[in-house]
Amino acid sequence: MTTFRHSKDILSAILEFKDPLAVLRLNTALSLSQIRVQNNLNPSPPLPDEDAAATFIREAENADRRDEVKLLYGIQLKSNAEREKDLSQNLTVIR
Repeated sequence: MTTFRHSKDILSAILEFKDPLAVLRLNTALSLSQIRVQNNLNPSPPLPDEDAAATFIREAENADRRDEVKLLYGIQLKSNAEREKDLSQNLTVIR
């Protein structure tokens, strides 16, 4: 009896005879823009009558949003790399 990590990732290979690595990359890779929209982290546009203090606050909040998007993107890349490694090991066990 063998236990697989992220076993659902190998289903496409078993049931549909598709390359599971291509399916994994297609279904899990999000761009920075997609992460921004998905998590409602779009930058705030400037207001017409914005003073210097309001501009500073808005730009600081936008910088925080950009940093959060980059952090989420990095976490996603790390998670995807781990899943790809596990998928490779799972396929080796299946063969």
